[in-house]
Amino acid sequence: MHHPPPSALLAAPADGPAHAAPGVPGVPGVPGVPRGKLAPPRCEFAAVLPRAAEVLLRTAVLAKLVLACAPAGYGKTVVLAHLHQALTARGQRCLWVSLDDRDTAVASLGYLVDAALRQHLGQQPGQGVQHTDAQADLGERIGNPHAQPDQLLQELAGLPGTTVLFIDNLHFCTDAQLPALLERLAFGSGPQLRLVLSATHALPLDGVRAKLELGAVELGPAQLCFDAASVAALLQRAGLPRPDDDTLGRMLALTEGWPAAVRLLQVLLSQSDEPVADVLARFSGDDHDIAQVLTRRVLAGFAPPVVQFMTQIALVREFSAELAEAMTGQAQAGAWITDLLQRNVLIFPIDRGRHWLRMHTLLRQHLLAEAHRRLTPAQRRALLERAAQWHAERGDDAAALDAALAAPAVALASHLLDRMARTVAGDQGRLSEYIQWVEQLVAAGCVLSLEAHAWYVWSLCFTLRQEQAQAALDALDHRLAQAGDRTHDGGALHAPMQARLRLLRVVAGVYLDALDLVCSEAGAWLAQARTPDALSVATVTTGAAMARLGLGDRRQARTLMQSATAAVERTESGYGHAWVAVATACIELTEGEPLAADRLLSRTLPRVSARLGAEALIIGSLDFVHARALLDMGRVEAARDKALRGLRRAGLHGVGETALHGLTACVALWQGEDDGPFALDALQAVARRYPSRVQQHLAVCQARRLLQLDRTAEALALVDRLPALDSLEAQALPGTTLAATTGLLAVEVLAARGHAREALQQVERRLKAAQAAEAAREQIELQLLALDLHVRADQLRPAQRALTLAVLLAVRRRLLRPFYEHLASVGRVLARSSAKDFGFTQADELALLDDLRDACRSADAPPPPSLPQAPAEVGPLTPRELQLLELLALGLGNQHIADRLALTVPTVKWHLSNLYAKLGVKSRAAALAKARTLNLLPR
Repeated sequence: MHHPPPSALLAAPADGPAHAAPGVPGVPGVPGVPRGKLAPPRCEFAAVLPRAAEVLLRTAVLAKLVLACAPAGYGKTVVLAHLHQALTARGQRCLWVSLDDRDTAVASLGYLVDAALRQHLGQQPGQGVQHTDAQADLGERIGNPHAQPDQLLQELAGLPGTTVLFIDNLHFCTDAQLPALLERLAFGSGPQLRLVLSATHALPLDGVRAKLELGAVELGPAQLCFDAASVAALLQRAGLPRPDDDTLGRMLALTEGWPAAVRLLQVLLSQSDEPVADVLARFSGDDHDIAQVLTRRVLAGFAPPVVQFMTQIALVREFSAELAEAMTGQAQAGAWITDLLQRNVLIFPIDRGRHWLRMHTLLRQHLLAEAHRRLTPAQRRALLERAAQWHAERGDDAAALDAALAAPAVALASHLLDRMARTVAGDQGRLSEYIQWVEQLVAAGCVLSLEAHAWYVWSLCFTLRQEQAQAALDALDHRLAQAGDRTHDGGALHAPMQARLRLLRVVAGVYLDALDLVCSEAGAWLAQARTPDALSVATVTTGAAMARLGLGDRRQARTLMQSATAAVERTESGYGHAWVAVATACIELTEGEPLAADRLLSRTLPRVSARLGAEALIIGSLDFVHARALLDMGRVEAARDKALRGLRRAGLHGVGETALHGLTACVALWQGEDDGPFALDALQAVARRYPSRVQQHLAVCQARRLLQLDRTAEALALVDRLPALDSLEAQALPGTTLAATTGLLAVEVLAARGHAREALQQVERRLKAAQAAEAAREQIELQLLALDLHVRADQLRPAQRALTLAVLLAVRRRLLRPFYEHLASVGRVLARSSAKDFGFTQADELALLDDLRDACRSADAPPPPSLPQAPAEVGPLTPRELQLLELLALGLGNQHIADRLALTVPTVKWHLSNLYAKLGVKSRAAALAKARTLNLLPR
């Protein structure tokens, strides 16, 4: 469903103007980006780098991909910062992004990369996206604000010269979209874009392929550890004498070369007047957590008031002397911070002016534990409340909200959330972050404002958290019903707020399949006495049309889509045009008009791709619906390609109607294999992301497909697990896809169980209803079921008549797929009939009859003799596919393979499907047999 524009849902609240996210000190002119996110930290000490990093710095040409993956304390950020500094000094364009625990979603990562690019170009985030309308469509920015990932990648890769993108702490991004994004970053962004990534664990990226194809450089713990020379250099740069070799060996044994531990040991030695050997002697083999021991001993060298001060300022992520003084009330805060910097206690400046600082993760973790031991909850709350108030007074709402939530200071946090909701969830699309804020606030006992509650529903919908979104929407409806036309604080619920909430409920209702709610809210919104913008009209009318289609009212759905089409043509919104096209195509397909759907989607796709990028999520929904149109027309290979492309994104984007058509195509393309993207379990996993009617429809389609594949026992077992078919059909509204498909299955089950006469009676009854409803697709399917039943009863003339009527209905629409699903019966009738038996006179009717004869002859022809296939006839296998073959040969299942290769099970299935296609097989056993024949497996 389409996402509303700023002019509608994002208009200023009724109680005053919207509060825009301010620019943040240290990130000039970049709204909503916390400090230290777009520039590397600056070490106050003279850093020592491990040998591998030194070699990397001296490299004349940086590899396409550099990965630094090691646990905390291995100096990854220091290495990246020095590489950034060295490349910048050579005149290369370098962009820096740092993630933290707030940045779990790809949307946050996308916003930060976009912000880094805009900062470099002197623009505001989103300025580079080709929005020609000032009221730009928000839908084009959700999921990766201001630019879809591929649009942003194209812009980065298209800059003159080389661009190096640094992403530090990438492990914080846990989004399911990250593997796909990393694959496109690494393998699909061209040679001009170089990547330097760091994380505490292995990233979801094919490392073997990256090394083979990109010459990727990996820095792990072994490469980032300090050796004796590095330890000696670090001590000497700190003004300490070089220890003898034995002492250096003891230091390495104690720290295991872990850079953080070496640095802490150096600080401890700098504070002590004792010989190095005496300091080391106080450590024992029982000191397993060396970082904790070293930190404790380092802190013991400071005066108690300073240690207390450090535990207090550790409560916030970043601090300055002014903030520290406001938090703690210590006039000496500035002097103490200066002293800490001079003594190299793992504290780093994060801005160019060295005004804002942060602690190393290990130091902060230790101090936070100390804070919980030394400070009472009331003391911690007071400190954080003062920090929140200090930030709020300076307009830094994001930092203020973080501190207020940590306190928790509920009233202040609620006020800040209201000020930020539109900007964070709407303009910037930081949906996961907004959800976290809301849930923290609710857990602290806050009652959300209507505005904040509405954006919470919005965020849950567009992250496909269906159950939570439904519960949140129900709660919002309940609050509005209780309040009537008044807000929670007794004030009038003004018309602009009513309009925004109604528009939101239309959008959310389509995602949640609350179809009656969508219709009532859309009607109320459209009836309002005001002049809405064209994009909002398109949004609401498209939503209402989707709902009407889901309720079986195809005529009203088409009328609404005429209004939506007229409205969206007055906009330049690529996202809007895509959703209007896909909704219209769903109506065409439901009515059995694949030719019309194909023409519309083929015309729309280039326009939308040029604007949003070929990998935009909405393109996946276009492809998913287009797959069914192509399959209906008999274009199987084109349909398979579209179905696979759509299926990749079906778990991330789409609504009930798009899922119905896409999954229908996927089931029809399934040839019975146990693995692969179209297998029963794989499609059921996708359907579970959608409302129940999608899941029911899929199960019905899968049962029908099993019957077509002569797997009758499995089909009937699946039917038995469903609710009774007559009950299921009765629950489905007349005119809906689910009702039609369930009715067809009911007839097929009767026939499969030997009740042919009852099945034929059912067909005749249902045909009358379908004719009255002008449901062409259902009529064609029923005529072909009648054809099957008449052929089984050896009733040629009724079979010929059924085929005639089916052809007459299908020929203009190019709705051919149902004939191929009944090809055996069609072939038997054609073999005993001539053209005049059908009464066809038009050229297209006769041409279709000839096409069916050709298809039947091809199906009846004996297969060519099986010959040994030369290895060269198999498409080249990728390193990943060869890996999979070897693991299959070991007898491993999909989950074990996924664990071995650090992949997800769906990704393994995806690779297996590609492997099977290259080998021309459908199962594991056949793949292994073919591989051995072709000498693809080691002996």
